[in-house]
Amino acid sequence: MNAIDLDRLPAPKVIEELDFEVLLAALIAKAIARYPEFADVIGLESEPARKLLEVAAYRDMLHRERINDAARALLLAYAMDSDLDHLGARVDVERLPGEKDERFKPRVKAGNSLLAAAGPSNAYRAHVMRVSTDIVDVNVDSPIDGQVAVAVLARERVPVSEATEVEIRHGRAAFPDQPEDETLVDIIARSGSRVMNAVRRALNAEEVRPLTDWLVVAPPSVIEYQTHATLTLYPGTEPDLVVVEAQRRWATYRDSTRKIGYDVTRAGITGAAAAPGVQNVLLSAPAADVVTSPLQLALCTAEQILPGDTRV
Repeated sequence: MNAIDLDRLPAPKVIEELDFEVLLAALIAKAIARYPEFADVIGLESEPARKLLEVAAYRDMLHRERINDAARALLLAYAMDSDLDHLGARVDVERLPGEKDERFKPRVKAGNSLLAAAGPSNAYRAHVMRVSTDIVDVNVDSPIDGQVAVAVLARERVPVSEATEVEIRHGRAAFPDQPEDETLVDIIARSGSRVMNAVRRALNAEEVRPLTDWLVVAPPSVIEYQTHATLTLYPGTEPDLVVVEAQRRWATYRDSTRKIGYDVTRAGITGAAAAPGVQNVLLSAPAADVVTSPLQLALCTAEQILPGDTRV
């Protein structure tokens, strides 16, 4: 089942578009209809009656905005903080300690999936994501009949001295917000870690796992790639500003594909780096699209976007 993208929903009609001038004009029209003698002076900025109407229009706008805020609080696409907690309560989804809105909201949206045993893939995801805030992503596949493979991308904080070079490299690519303590590093949770064992216990609960499912829970298999691009710029552009914007757009694309089972395409990279002022993107790496399986994770371990020649 395809999940609904809340960002693509049309603007709700219950949210009123507010315009102070429109509200003021409506009040002026009512005042003139009741007191026609105001028509000659109400347009004057110095007219006391106009000042009173402006105050009334402003108070009306504030009142309508408060109604808008109340309506937004009841809509999942807009709800935040404790309002989001109450929407979660409707589907029996509780916020985990320290869980932020951006992680909690997708769990609330998937709340009805928890009503089923962990048979559908969405149900497996919902049951996994409620285990810990250290879990960033999860994907489910059935490579053979009867087997359910669950790839879990989770954060595990360990001393740098206890992590391998590969674990450190993958961890820094997967979790850019590394701890300030340089003696610690966040890595992709190992198969035998606390959080992975907690996932296994949750999915193997009697009321969750179908009897015929053979569960395999493991971290995703990582595919490393690097990005090296040279930007051909239009004449008259400021190279530094263009490169900064291209890097920002590329980072947005990179982060959006840092999910299990997501491909990273050359077209996606060049499209992201084609900021205003860029005539062409010469991409030397990756040499081909990075294609993943449902249990693999593509991670960018090195990136470089540089200005090149100027052409029209």
